[in-house]
Amino acid sequence: MSLELKSSNAAAFNGSSNEPAATAPLSPADPALDEPGEYDDGLLAVAGPIIITCYTLLFAVAAATFFSTGAALFAVVVSIAFAVVFFAIPLTFFHLRAANDTRWRRDAVHSKSKIVETRTGPMRRWEAVVQIVTIPVVILLAFTALSIRWALL
Repeated sequence: MSLELKSSNAAAFNGSSNEPAATAPLSPADPALDEPGEYDDGLLAVAGPIIITCYTLLFAVAAATFFSTGAALFAVVVSIAFAVVFFAIPLTFFHLRAANDTRWRRDAVHSKSKIVETRTGPMRRWEAVVQIVTIPVVILLAFTALSIRWALL
């Protein structure tokens, strides 16, 4: 019984030699390279600062609320550290992608249109921004209300 080793690279080699077969390179005029894989729709340019502001205010309110309690203030500091990591990693990947991925286009026509494409279908730009920032705004308002109630105790 013989075992055959099947490789996904088997078609890339010439006969019995170990040299790779010549493949035709993609030309810059290839239409497949003209269409971006993904494009910047401009939503994060509007929603991003709102989200960062909400979380900054949230942590400021939390620090002011729990300033006199050492253990709770330590939990706020740890939460701030996690938030920095939470936002820094995607921002780093976004900048790396914008610098290195030729399919990613920031100057696409889509970043100026009034309708944006979402997973659930097309919608107006302002509606998409409202959906993105709703949770951070509600969290900020709820925690502010909790802090006010805490201060009244």
